[in-house]
Amino acid sequence: MKKILCALAIFCLVLTQVKAQTNSWPTRPAQYAMKSELGLKVSMSDGAVLLVDVYSPADSIAKVAGQKFPVLLTQSPYAFMNAAPHIGYIDYYVKRGYICVVAHIRGTNGSGGKNEFLSQREQEDGPEIVAWAATQLPNGNGKIGLFGTSWLGFTQVSTAAKIGKNSPVKAIVPTYMGAFPYRELTPGGVPSQSIYFPRDFDQPGMLGNDTTSAVGKRLFKSWSGGGELALEGEFWKSRQPIHYLEQVQQSEIPILLVGGWQDLYPTGISELYAGLQNLHAGKSKYGLMDSSQPISPNYQLVMGPWGHYKGLNVDMTLAWYDKWLMDKEMPQFTTQAPFHAIDMVTGIWYDFSTYPFTTNYQSFVLGKDLSLSTPNSTASLRFGPRAEANTSISFQTEPFTEEKVLAGPGSVRLLATTTSKDMTFLVELFLVDEKGIKTRITQGNVIASLSELDQEKSWKSGDQFIRPQVQLSREMAVISGKEYVLEFPLAPRIASIQKGHRLEVLISSMPKEEDCMGNLGVFPCLPTEQQQARLQGGTFTIKLDSTVSSRILLPFVPKSTLKPSKMNYDSTPNHPF
Repeated sequence: MKKILCALAIFCLVLTQVKAQTNSWPTRPAQYAMKSELGLKVSMSDGAVLLVDVYSPADSIAKVAGQKFPVLLTQSPYAFMNAAPHIGYIDYYVKRGYICVVAHIRGTNGSGGKNEFLSQREQEDGPEIVAWAATQLPNGNGKIGLFGTSWLGFTQVSTAAKIGKNSPVKAIVPTYMGAFPYRELTPGGVPSQSIYFPRDFDQPGMLGNDTTSAVGKRLFKSWSGGGELALEGEFWKSRQPIHYLEQVQQSEIPILLVGGWQDLYPTGISELYAGLQNLHAGKSKYGLMDSSQPISPNYQLVMGPWGHYKGLNVDMTLAWYDKWLMDKEMPQFTTQAPFHAIDMVTGIWYDFSTYPFTTNYQSFVLGKDLSLSTPNSTASLRFGPRAEANTSISFQTEPFTEEKVLAGPGSVRLLATTTSKDMTFLVELFLVDEKGIKTRITQGNVIASLSELDQEKSWKSGDQFIRPQVQLSREMAVISGKEYVLEFPLAPRIASIQKGHRLEVLISSMPKEEDCMGNLGVFPCLPTEQQQARLQGGTFTIKLDSTVSSRILLPFVPKSTLKPSKMNYDSTPNHPF
């Protein structure tokens, strides 16, 4: 009976908190029809001619003759956006009083010039397209907002960096992107299946231009073969927003970021938010935030439960544009807690000011707080697919005696040796309920040859690394039999752990096959040719009986200190992109 009453109390508490989050965003009915002008030609300063599609409000309920509208602009490499104007909710915005412009990135979908994947020349096109949209559209009023997901999100941020203060751009909404894509497309320095993305540039519906095929194949060969793209060198640095974040902040453009815990970029987009807030406060963009620093509501982040481009509340984004481009009052955005994130277990949204959310971390020592799940097993694993024998080991905690809320990035420290010339570990954290049902919460990985820490950019609480920053720009030799201390991050999450539930840590040398399907992902699926040669035949042993312990470090926030959101940030049904 006590268990039933306790469960009922928890249910009622969750229901009360969810009800508090039913405040919906202001909605406006469609006022206009939509007309399309496709394939307009816009010349860039280097002579390349880009193709631009314009979707404008047309006569319907309201008349458009003589009316001026703000403009929402995206720069897209994707051919399918030309054939489906509903993608990105273009028709939703147009029918509510915005002109939408899709500029096809150079070298894609009929646009001239050479595509080099987020190159400096591509970044310079952004302000030039903005200038055209602000001055050459007969029904435009000169105010510009930027929109788009993934590649289209990165172009927004690079445009904000290049365009400077007092520009026509009054607001942007970059979605499903991050501060340093290399680190999440090549997790821990081992390529994920995301390396297949450039190889597929010539697939139907992708970039719509055969000339990009050679570029994509060159990028794929370099990335998978251990070339320039296999390290965080100049190619990536010039394309990663963290490296030009000062210019973004100096543009003073309000930014609403949207991401997902299951996306490619949960770490990068969270640290993009932290970097912008730190620069606003006069701090280093690489540092962790603290509760005493000033917060700007002009930088906000919504983190849902979604995977890549799988969720977006379009009423919320319309409200953001209405605030900055139509001068409408939107008190929902006046907040000192502008990081809005969902608990993946309870579905409750919370508001935070800082990131990380806490510096209160609990250490779980392997072999002590986390016991080997199979007592007679050893803490050794050999390199190979998880389906094969002796390629993974697992540890479990005792059942939790009280509810805890894990919130933020975690970290791992492993003391380990190898019998080969390198070693690699994938660490996954699972929630295990009373029935033994497992839910993966988060993961992280490392390869020893790229495990050197960047001390300046790593986050510490006391003497512990709560978010180690691994150097991924240069490899080091790994000596067989030598003991190494490997510190590396776990991707951030918010997840409630109920009383009676356990945590399980699974350590593998390679992920399971089903986690490596598709051409976008976050698992270290495809070691480069050089990495593969060094790892082959290796046995990796984790030390459990040392004065410096192998451990997992996890952030916990007291439930009583969490601030439930008043707004509902859940995704609009059938969000297409």
